[in-house]
Amino acid sequence: MLLAGEENEKTELLRRFRDEVLLNTQEGRKYVKLFYRYSLQLTEIINKNPQIRVQAKNVLESIIPEIQSVLRGDGATTVESSDIIKAVLDSISMEAGQGLKKDIDIFRRNFVRRDSSTTIRSFILTPACPVSGGS
Repeated sequence: MLLAGEENEKTELLRRFRDEVLLNTQEGRKYVKLFYRYSLQLTEIINKNPQIRVQAKNVLESIIPEIQSVLRGDGATTVESSDIIKAVLDSISMEAGQGLKKDIDIFRRNFVRRDSSTTIRSFILTPACPVSGGS
């Protein structure tokens, strides 16, 4: 598990972000739906590959301050982790099934198109090209 044990507080923070932010926007609901569609495959990939597990944990750690800011209602802070996000997406994609690969590719293109100062708030709340929704 990426955020086990003493990380329970961070897991709860991610749940709050899902419930209070993501599920309240059309764009956010798409990402939650995709996460649940691919969660078993993602878990399998992460569990089988320690390098991807480290990358994924680093991404989560890097976005926690932005998530906290969004939940507090503060002004958005810039996420300076786009390179590690792209790297973990590339690593997961190499191990993924066809549907997940396709959706990662679409997500990655949308993510890369955004300004390098993209914040989680602006990325989630600003509509982009839809993901395929395929399996």
